[in-house]
Parts: sequence; C-alpha cells; structure tokens
Amino acid sequence: MVQRLLSGLKFLLFLLLLPLIFAMTTGFVNELFLLDPMQSNCFLWGIIGYLVFHLFIAEPYGLYQYGKGLIGDIFKFFAPLVVVAPLVLPIYSILLLILFYFSTFLVKDTDLSVYFLFFASFAFAMHMIFTARDLRQQDSETLKSQYFFSIALIYLVSLLAVALMLHLSFLRFSFVNFIKATLSISDGIYTAIFNQLFVPR
Repeated sequence: MVQRLLSGLKFLLFLLLLPLIFAMTTGFVNELFLLDPMQSNCFLWGIIGYLVFHLFIAEPYGLYQYGKGLIGDIFKFFAPLVVVAPLVLPIYSILLLILFYFSTFLVKDTDLSVYFLFFASFAFAMHMIFTARDLRQQDSETLKSQYFFSIALIYLVSLLAVALMLHLSFLRFSFVNFIKATLSISDGIYTAIFNQLFVPR
C-alpha cells in the first residue's frame, strides 16, 4: 500500500514537472536561436544526427559507460555524487564545450564552433537516450513512476549544465536570460492551470 502511494506521488510530481520541462526547453531554444543561424542549426542537427546514428548504424553504449565512469572517478571523494553525477552531467558535451572555449584562444583564423556544437549536441542526445533506457529497465513498476520522475529531473539538470557551458562559450547565449525565460513561461503555465482548476468563474 505504501509502495503504491509513493508510486502515485512520484507520478504526480512528474506531471507537475512537465510545465517546467516545457518552459526550460523553450527558454533554451530561444537562446539557442540567438546564436548565428549556422551554429544553432548545427546544434539541432547534432541531435538529429545522433538519433539517426543510434537507430540505423550503432549504439555506442560502451562510450556512454566510459563517460559515466569518468564522472564517477571525478566525484569519488563524495559517495552520493558518484551515483547521481554520472546521470545528470552529460560529460562529453561539457568537455567539448570546454575544449571549444580554449580553442578560441589557440585557433583564431578558423571558426570551429559549428563542429563543437554539432558533437556537443550529438553527445547530449546520446547521454539522454542511454540514461533513459537504463532507468526504464531498472523500474519494474507498471506505471514507471520512478522512471518518469527521475528522467524528468535528469533532463532538467542536464539541460541546465549544457546551457551554462554555452553561456561560458558564446557571448550571444545568456544563461541569465535562459533562467528568466524558464521562470516566466513556467509561472504563466502554473498560474493558468491553478486558475482553471481552483479559481471559480
């Protein structure tokens, strides 16, 4: 009985997170399209490219596991983070954007941003797909409430991490504006839902 209540609560929390997921995704895309069109398009094509690669060519699960191991080694000084950090931090995307940041000081005659953006989003898609698959396989519940709640939180934190790295790497991408847009959009949605359900007309 307690397990069912917890399962129902987690699913309810997942539903409550959906407006925030929509708002954060919208805020991210809005900032992304402030970049040069070629840059924003390459980021989107990286996601599509990974989906095609995953479906029709190969599933680089070993590469994903290696990345998780790297994060685990980085945070091994604090046991809880060894479990959580590999799930919420898309390590390859973060490393690629860090490399791009330093490459701008070394290579000034060639614009490498489109390549780094393509592979950063490629890696982000890989991270989300394999993380979702692993979590889904671990959840034996029929409702999959643990899976839905966990992947929602992981997506939000992972997107925050990528947005922060884009802010540090590109002048046109503002992490502050991204957060403001997320809060504004989500506030509008939650307010509309509350008024629809609880405010008499």
